[in-house]
Amino acid sequence: MDPERREDQTDKAEDNTLYNTMIWTLIIGIVIVIATLFLTRPAPENFTELYFNNHQTLPKYVNLEEKYNYEFTIHNLENRQYQYDYTLSTELYNFDLSCERPDLWLEGNRTRKTETDDPALYITEPIYSITFNYQLVNSKYLLFKLDNKYEINITEETLSFNNKKKIYQWNLNNTNDRHKITVYFDSEFTRIILDKQEFYIFTDYDYTNGYPYFETEYAEISGFQIWRRNAKQNVNIRIADSTYTEIPLVKELEGGIVILYSRFLSTPLYDKIINQPIIRTVKTNETQNYYYSKESVNLTDYTLSANFRTNSKIETGFENQLIITYNGTIININGQDYNKPSSATWSTIKIDVNEDVKIFLNDEKITELNQTITSKPFIKANNDIAVNDFSIKSNQEPLMIKYKLPEKQTITYSGLYTINTITSIMNRTTGTETDIEENNEQLVRLQDLFEREKITWTNYKITASYINRNKVGDFTIRYGTLQDTIYSVSIGNGTARILLNEKLTEKPVTEYTINRVTIDVTGETITIYLNDQQLIREKMKQQEGIVLFDYPGITLSNAQAENKDTNTVKIYKRETNVECNPILINAHDYKGTNTLQHDQSLIFKAYFNITEPFDIAKVQVKLLNGQEIHYWVRQK
Repeated sequence: MDPERREDQTDKAEDNTLYNTMIWTLIIGIVIVIATLFLTRPAPENFTELYFNNHQTLPKYVNLEEKYNYEFTIHNLENRQYQYDYTLSTELYNFDLSCERPDLWLEGNRTRKTETDDPALYITEPIYSITFNYQLVNSKYLLFKLDNKYEINITEETLSFNNKKKIYQWNLNNTNDRHKITVYFDSEFTRIILDKQEFYIFTDYDYTNGYPYFETEYAEISGFQIWRRNAKQNVNIRIADSTYTEIPLVKELEGGIVILYSRFLSTPLYDKIINQPIIRTVKTNETQNYYYSKESVNLTDYTLSANFRTNSKIETGFENQLIITYNGTIININGQDYNKPSSATWSTIKIDVNEDVKIFLNDEKITELNQTITSKPFIKANNDIAVNDFSIKSNQEPLMIKYKLPEKQTITYSGLYTINTITSIMNRTTGTETDIEENNEQLVRLQDLFEREKITWTNYKITASYINRNKVGDFTIRYGTLQDTIYSVSIGNGTARILLNEKLTEKPVTEYTINRVTIDVTGETITIYLNDQQLIREKMKQQEGIVLFDYPGITLSNAQAENKDTNTVKIYKRETNVECNPILINAHDYKGTNTLQHDQSLIFKAYFNITEPFDIAKVQVKLLNGQEIHYWVRQK
């Protein structure tokens, strides 16, 4: 064979071998890639879709006792059969308005006046409005003013407005007992609306920069609000009674079973419970208990009032003389039935005692009895907050008796008085320019303040939290009479100064930005703490006294006194902040279970029907796996 031809064939064989090697290499590479992709591909994604079907039409505002429908869908994309346990809930909340509700106290016996330097009440806005409800009762007049800017004087026949330049007066034609007044201030006109009557005044005067002020004899004032820049501020009107008594009731019975009625939301899968209550029986230590007073009522004209949950059976009246029972539909008075169903969440029975006896249910007169009441009041009801209030109010004089059910926490609100405030009021009684009548009135006001605010407890705890960012100034708690100090603790500059048993003790302390002072009194032993560190523990003679504070340049966030024997909390001040957290007042739940195949979805039709007052409610769908959807509604 020709050598050149043999060499050419050899080159071709080598080329074929190279090509074959490359082809096999590519084939093997492709197989490896395919195998890698097959072996490492991600598993199918498993999840569940949960959503409202009609999210754009969900209600924002609702009426009580009205049914509202909504739909939601569960879509199974778990790649397997899946059991869904779900809960439908409606949570009812009330806004905690303590952070936006400053106190306005009306003090005094014969004439009640307000005094405040609370910066939350100072009005500086040029455009604002003020509204409140009032009833003159035994008063001849009601005076409202903003410092020395203007005065509004109301009698039964007339209303006058005095802006220090001119007095405007109008005759009133409304014969109702209860009234509502609203005063609008803007740059052009001042408008006063009293019930349905409107009065206009040309605004040519500065009606800003002052504190609101009331003066009256015994008018009842409520619903005081200030509207500033479209923001509503609610104010607590606190009126001192010249005589105020708390009487603990005595418990006679205990034990038993409570039947609770709960109305649940429902779906088409559970038609059997639609619009039907579910009944649960729960054993409790406290159930239908009989409470009675050890003291007779030393009045001749008064009203006994019992406010209670309508769905709980109530029995009240006077032992062996007047027995009234109510079960939500029938009110029985001394054995005679009256059919009076109530749809309200809370109801009130009132017994008006004078020469005869009148019985009212929710302000509707039921009957009148010609009998004399001489026995002691009693009440028989659940102790789990079924009774909201049980009290007596005199119809002729400012006197109140509040009966306390045992083992139920009672919260009362007290004025936050500083040492300087009391000193200022006391100094007015010794001024050379103070006439005898004003001097006597100031003394009466001080004595009334002491009687209302004094602590008569033997086992109690006083706590106060304060913020001292700049570590300047002293924080002081003083307990004693108006003139004398029984004990006090003052903290500042790294030292605690404690005045006790007429002896001053100083102790070095570590003061933080946020601090808590606790005064624990048990019997005749007093223990004082700062941030849970004991400062002193000594014997002390028990005496009645009021709690005063002093905190220049310091923020007082919380202050209260607690009666450890009766679970009574007297709040002087709550923490103030920009936002108030809602308080949960009730919750209604419905639980259900459904099993869905992969890629199967189910539409649920549900509803809610709220029957008790609330501020805001959360309607929620929650799955056991943690998924949830919800929306909020408010009461109209």
